[in-house]
Amino acid sequence: MTTTWQLESTSVDGVKLFALSSSTGRVCGGDSDCILESQLDFGAKAPQLVQVTYFGGHCPLYDTCYDADKWALEYLQAHSLRLFQRQLDPAQVKAIYRPLVDTTEPKLPSMLAWIDMRTLAFYEFFSGKTGRPDLGRESVVTISFEISHLWIADTEDACGLKIDIVEIAYDGDDV
Repeated sequence: MTTTWQLESTSVDGVKLFALSSSTGRVCGGDSDCILESQLDFGAKAPQLVQVTYFGGHCPLYDTCYDADKWALEYLQAHSLRLFQRQLDPAQVKAIYRPLVDTTEPKLPSMLAWIDMRTLAFYEFFSGKTGRPDLGRESVVTISFEISHLWIADTEDACGLKIDIVEIAYDGDDV
């Protein structure tokens, strides 16, 4: 099944933002087992950037991010004249694109994602509790995510997709 993705343009503080949607609505997924590589700041009043690492097996987060990166590179190149006011070849687009998937360590690819503690939901497996756990660095969690938009810096020398973690599920015995 092929998913069709679309962008809708807005601008905030000189940064071009393009809301991302698919033929089925939002670009999102869940049930992705990952290792949370960053310590969460539960008192944060603004979104924080965290690193999550692929845990193995089937991981919709990795699959979706990989597909999104591939789609974004093709889309940016095909529409570069409209988006950047100049035609860019694939190598030029790749040079400015910030991929979701970091494959520096090929067996354990990681993704940078945003978490907003004001809206993030928690869920403990088995008990169903929704309180905030004491998750430390390297906690194994299951996340739900959304790829909300594509961004282009006002200097047009950087662009990428933004991924948000919207829910963290965890095993209470592991925290």
